[in-house]
Amino acid sequence: MVRRLLTPRWLATHVLAVALVVACVALGQWQLGRASAFNRSAADGEQSAVPLQSLTSATGTLDGSVVGRLVMVAGIYDPSHEYLVPDKALHGRTGLWMLSVLRVPAGAGVLVVRGWVATVAAAIAYPAPTSPVVVTGRLMSAEDPSGGLPPGTVLPPGQVPAASPVALLSQVHFPLFDGYVVLRSQQPPDTATASLVPSPRTGNAVPGFYFQHLAYVALWWLFAAFVAFFWFRLVRDHLAPAAEPGD
Repeated sequence: MVRRLLTPRWLATHVLAVALVVACVALGQWQLGRASAFNRSAADGEQSAVPLQSLTSATGTLDGSVVGRLVMVAGIYDPSHEYLVPDKALHGRTGLWMLSVLRVPAGAGVLVVRGWVATVAAAIAYPAPTSPVVVTGRLMSAEDPSGGLPPGTVLPPGQVPAASPVALLSQVHFPLFDGYVVLRSQQPPDTATASLVPSPRTGNAVPGFYFQHLAYVALWWLFAAFVAFFWFRLVRDHLAPAAEPGD
């Protein structure tokens, strides 16, 4: 029976089947490597920050395509514009955001969420630096100016309902960049640092082409399985006993 599978024609069939299976598995492995490399490339790109002014201007509206980007901006915190935003959760606790206005050389301002504190009194321990700094953080869309508070809510002095330029229109009389920056690092660093506010990357952190590569991996390996199954059927049918007349 084995000799029937060792004829030149069948040997060629075996070699072709093995070659196709090996090739498909190898191509799937190669495609998987491409997917991993593509994902690492996207993650590496996430680590680099770009100047805020290269993405938007103080007189412009924030484009949705740049929301979530890491940005850096140089300036000096304005001591007359330090605010607290209430009702902000962190690790299951409710506290406040420390919201500062960073004045940039052009005279405009950028809202920066410098951190989270549990109480109003705790914010006193984390004053904004008075010397020039370079802030690196996540660029976010402005919040709803109402902050979700019921209409007519009156906040204590020094508090604003949301991290939004619109919420500060009556208090800040110079241009503000649209949106706000969630602080991740600062140079020179603060001597006393409050709890940083998490700023996960918005949208899908894994690029779409990554999943496209994974789909190709599945297709190559499915094709390898199909070749193996087709070879098995050929061998089985070839070795099956011949049907008797009348069966």
